[in-house]
Amino acid sequence: MKRLMLAILVFCMFAAMAIRPAFASTPVLTYLVGSSLTTTSTQTWTTQGTGVNNGNYQKTEVGTYAYSLIGATPTSFTESESFSVNETETASGWFVSGSDYVKCDGCTATGSWSASGTITYALPSLLATAVSGNFASDNIGRATSDLVDPAGLSLGKQIGLWWYDQNGNYETVQYSVSGEKDIMIGNANAKTRVLEYTGLSQGLWRTSSGKSSSGQLTHMFYVDESTGFILGRHNQGSFSLQQSGGGWQETFTDDESATSASFKIGDYVILDTDPATDLSVDGSTVAAYLQPQLFVWSWDSTHSVTATPTVSVSKGTRLIFQEWSDGSKNPTRTLTADSPGELTANYKRQFLLTIVSPYGGTGGSGWYDEGSTATVHVDSSAYFVFVFASWSGYSLPSSPDAQVTMNGPVTLQANWNLDIVRLAVVIVLIVGIIGMIMFYRRWRTGPVSGPYERVATEQTPVAPAPLPYPREEKHERHEPAEATRPYDAQARYVQHLANLENLKARGKISEETYRKFKDEYQKKLAEVAPSPLTPPGAEPTTGKFCMHCGASLPTRATFCNKCGSKQ
Repeated sequence: MKRLMLAILVFCMFAAMAIRPAFASTPVLTYLVGSSLTTTSTQTWTTQGTGVNNGNYQKTEVGTYAYSLIGATPTSFTESESFSVNETETASGWFVSGSDYVKCDGCTATGSWSASGTITYALPSLLATAVSGNFASDNIGRATSDLVDPAGLSLGKQIGLWWYDQNGNYETVQYSVSGEKDIMIGNANAKTRVLEYTGLSQGLWRTSSGKSSSGQLTHMFYVDESTGFILGRHNQGSFSLQQSGGGWQETFTDDESATSASFKIGDYVILDTDPATDLSVDGSTVAAYLQPQLFVWSWDSTHSVTATPTVSVSKGTRLIFQEWSDGSKNPTRTLTADSPGELTANYKRQFLLTIVSPYGGTGGSGWYDEGSTATVHVDSSAYFVFVFASWSGYSLPSSPDAQVTMNGPVTLQANWNLDIVRLAVVIVLIVGIIGMIMFYRRWRTGPVSGPYERVATEQTPVAPAPLPYPREEKHERHEPAEATRPYDAQARYVQHLANLENLKARGKISEETYRKFKDEYQKKLAEVAPSPLTPPGAEPTTGKFCMHCGASLPTRATFCNKCGSKQ
């Protein structure tokens, strides 16, 4: 246990590792399965009795301890432990062997004993969870004396460690960080803090009834100030017992140090993310809830570690990888296990800004770092009749340009109002343009007169071209020009009738409309008197005109002499 930590220091010194980081709550192992350590311990008791206990007694135990790490995980480690102790006793007068007084003037006794087994300790509690072999089950639940939390090693602080009271009971007491001390391990020097406690404890001798001596004992542990490993110890005490007719005084010293070490050295790294998210280590996922995670790797082995570049947390929230705690910017990297350390992937949180507007172009949408300021904009001049009114979704002034502090996902809605005055201006402009177009068209085509105008309004036909005056044969006698006007009226109504027939034949007018205007045109045609200037012997021309070209035809003509069309 204590010896295991000495192994760590020996390796650190001889490997010339300049940096050994302190970890606030979980001491970690820096060696792999198969590492071993051998230490020696010398304990000496010297006793002088009076009265019935008159005489001198000295007992010396020299022990050799061998430790080997046979299993290690991020949450526990298991060590195999074996030791052998050689003891020597010298005495004059009375001394105790077992529970009986033995008379021995100048005698010497020697002996030896040994034990072996395994002990498993939990991390970070450092409490024994399982034992085997010669180790008693009452070791379960007891703390190791191999290491402490280096976060508490400031001078004047107190740290809880094991202790045996004056009745021989195990308990936890508060050791004080009392000073500093340099410890030599081989040719290497280690800076340590001294943990010290003085209190009542139990001595070695006891009466035949089982009463033990008691007195003051001082424990001193030398703890590496960087890692919390206990690198050595020194104990010293003075005990006494008084009884009827005699008694005795005891002194006790105990020192321990490492003698040899053989390691299959590896190294550790603690991987973490901030904020917590998944990591990939050698192709396997290390879930966020399992971090920080301790890895113990073979010495000089290489390992691939990847931090996810972009992590979707929730709608509108994501994490963006920034850098590792050692300054590396590459999310994927290869680690070489040649020194201990702690590595954290640092992320920044980003939030999404969304802008929604039914009109106008917008600016400012996108991802922003947590706590940053985003500038948003909407083009309020895009629509003449709508004007920007306000923003909703975030408390902002009623301005098309604004700033948003991104402490979470934000969706902004641009609200618009209809400007009645501008709408009225637009309507007036549209009506004016339509009126100008209609006026222009009427000006180009001219008005349509007579009853035919109503037919044109319903079916929008093209007005017929004016009919030429019917050609007449030459006469010796000439009448005034106005005497020919009845021919113009007849021609016009005959043309109207011809057009009406054409519209009906093409299905452009209804039967009702056709009847109405046909009756009206025939009535008008009957009102127009025949021309009195019809030449003698000429066939009247008032009864028939060509339906296609409008030329005057004899009443019984079946073909037009001008255009050749059938009548």
